[in-house]
Amino acid sequence: MASLESTNVDATPVTIRNSKSIYLSDGDIVLFSLPKTNVVTAFKVDCVFLRRSSPVFEGMFMLPPSEDAESYDNVPLVKLQDEADHLTMFLKALYDPRYIPREKHNINTIRAVEGILLLANKYQVDHLRELIVGLLEQDWPTKLSHWDLNEMEIRAKKGLSEFINESSIPDPCEVIRLARKCDVSSILPAAFYHLSRIRGISYRHLPESLQETFSYEDREETSDFSLLSVEDFCCLLVGRDAMLRIFKSYLDTALLSAMNSNRCTSDPDECSRVCTVYGTICNKPYSNITMIPCL
Repeated sequence: MASLESTNVDATPVTIRNSKSIYLSDGDIVLFSLPKTNVVTAFKVDCVFLRRSSPVFEGMFMLPPSEDAESYDNVPLVKLQDEADHLTMFLKALYDPRYIPREKHNINTIRAVEGILLLANKYQVDHLRELIVGLLEQDWPTKLSHWDLNEMEIRAKKGLSEFINESSIPDPCEVIRLARKCDVSSILPAAFYHLSRIRGISYRHLPESLQETFSYEDREETSDFSLLSVEDFCCLLVGRDAMLRIFKSYLDTALLSAMNSNRCTSDPDECSRVCTVYGTICNKPYSNITMIPCL
């Protein structure tokens, strides 16, 4: 059971709460999180295990204790500059990697792995980083053919007939933010690709003065563009423009080829049908990738 006591950490009165999930009875070192609303979370762990898992911890714990070294619960104390939530997720995954979510196309994956990935980078726990990056690359693959397979899986799973929407996978803006924050550049192309096809911006994220200005028929496919940096938003616009040019060139060529075919020139009804088909093909994805507001 977690203990609760008052103490003084760095001259600021705080309350210390022992972690409910990572506080080992036989642990030989305690880690303190950063204070949050005057509360510090204490994690009692195995020093040797941490040293074997991380070269950063290895170097940190090799230093001989100073004369004024602090202790907590009768073992050495180390104050870390990490949030309690991130430390909880990281230490859980470190002790049991099965804690890391493995389900594909889970909308909660980004939030579930962010803290683990941040600290895996910081403390150079390579096997955790590789595991999480592999998981992210399953959902945001590096090849378009793999992305198409993912879309087919999601449609089948969700019963969708056309484009996947925001209720099916994480907001690509969240993915881009995580990729930049945690140096996972391999997932950026797929995230930008999907984001370039999303029609609007989530209504709840708009300033009140703009809620009437930006209204869309379909608010199911939305994204929180406020998560993007200015550079990434510009990258999105440039990439979308390039996609539009390629897409239009392809449709123009295909339509011209169809109109010049023997069937089209010899049968006016067939020509009209071909034009209608290509017009339908154009309209749906074209509208999907052009309705990005210039904020």
